[in-house]
Amino acid sequence: MNLSMRSLLLALFMVFLSLAGTSQTWRYVRNEISFGVGASNFLGDLGGSKGIGSHGIKDLRVKPTRPSLSIGYKYMITPAMSVRAVAIWGYLSGDDALTQNTIRNNRNLSFRSMLGEFSALFEYYPGGDRVVPNYKVTGIAGTKSITFIPYFYTGLGCLSLIQKPNTTVIGLRCSHWVPKDKV
Repeated sequence: MNLSMRSLLLALFMVFLSLAGTSQTWRYVRNEISFGVGASNFLGDLGGSKGIGSHGIKDLRVKPTRPSLSIGYKYMITPAMSVRAVAIWGYLSGDDALTQNTIRNNRNLSFRSMLGEFSALFEYYPGGDRVVPNYKVTGIAGTKSITFIPYFYTGLGCLSLIQKPNTTVIGLRCSHWVPKDKV
């Protein structure tokens, strides 16, 4: 075997070796943990803007915005299928004292609710979930700074809402709903 034939075989061997080494990369990055911090806000008949409530973006107020946290875990079964579990925790609140609407303000209702949500999902990636390198350097041939991967998902979720309503009725602070005929 001459030198050029050896060089060609060595080059082909190196190419096939590198392809075999990256074709099963997804097996080494099957597990994914995610964390999130966000905001939650109540949009309903408590609080809101001046005027009649619209239950739209016009009624949204920043002051009752509360924090929310999430944590998730994803396990890749195959490059095209994965399962994911997500837990979300946060607060919601609404207060008639924050509105300039006279009727709502005189109603004097408020509430704080802690909410928790758990969901379990199945994800399907038609083209496979591409495992991308940890570091992307723009400007180098063959790399993209944006990755677009369409997918479908289905699942089940469970929401827990712990409510604490408040109002003042005849000078007394109440922590439960009072029927209209008792006021």
